[in-house]
Amino acid sequence: MSCSRPSLRLYTNASRHSSSQFSSKHPVQFSCRSFASPASPVIERYAAKLSQRAKETGYTDVEALKSAHIINTPSQHNKAPVPPSNGGRPAQKPSSAPVKQLSAYLDIEKAAVLPAKEIEMLWRLRHANDPCSLSAVIPASTYTKLSSNAREYPCFILPLPRPSTPDADQNVDKPAVEVHFLQHALMADTTSTTLFTPLAEFKLRGEYASPHTTVMYHSDFAKSHGIVLMNGSITEGRGVTIEQAQFLLVSLQKFYAGMGDEASTNRRQGLLEQFTRGDEKFKVEDVIEETERIV
Repeated sequence: MSCSRPSLRLYTNASRHSSSQFSSKHPVQFSCRSFASPASPVIERYAAKLSQRAKETGYTDVEALKSAHIINTPSQHNKAPVPPSNGGRPAQKPSSAPVKQLSAYLDIEKAAVLPAKEIEMLWRLRHANDPCSLSAVIPASTYTKLSSNAREYPCFILPLPRPSTPDADQNVDKPAVEVHFLQHALMADTTSTTLFTPLAEFKLRGEYASPHTTVMYHSDFAKSHGIVLMNGSITEGRGVTIEQAQFLLVSLQKFYAGMGDEASTNRRQGLLEQFTRGDEKFKVEDVIEETERIV
């Protein structure tokens, strides 16, 4: 499977029908100012502002600004991945995308003097040319809710719609859903991560199961600029596309970041608590229903 960039929108369905209908109704925007768009639109959108910023800081063009190491590329910064620390909980083997701190992507000291909007532009530019990457800029208040719940509920399951399967008995297509297991972990003082793995594989292989999607949150600028930088990637050949990974991240936000009204938040909080306690009342169907809601 080759990676390809989707549009900025994800789609869900308000009612439980065929999963093919998930891609045709009710656009849902990820409220953390959306994921990075395809490479050329990102660069075109910010080219003028970046060019102006380059001149203001004494550089001839955007490439010169990049070469000043405000944006670090793999050839400029090749730090070893931070070893995971998960408080004694079962751990997964590292994914193909090692977990790195923010300094592997940006020169923190130089970026810290920029306003939040310019950091956002640089962050999007940093990831614009990688078709397998996920990136976003999240309000610090949203991340605070998410990380607080992640510490209390470090594991959960989320459904992902799949192509429908025929039901010969009723002569209709049965909705198909694949369940995925997620794990949160604090990797360093300012870096946390979320791993997504098919639940069937996790049940079969346990700690040797390999995640298909790895997402990192960098809170280095949370206090100073009110933003948290998110990035991640999918592993090619694991049967999950960028668009499907985005769907899982939107679902994660619904449960962990208080997305929606008070009633929705309370229902989802209750499901997190039931799953963590191993409550017999917990039903996967209830989780599916919540992910199908618009907010």
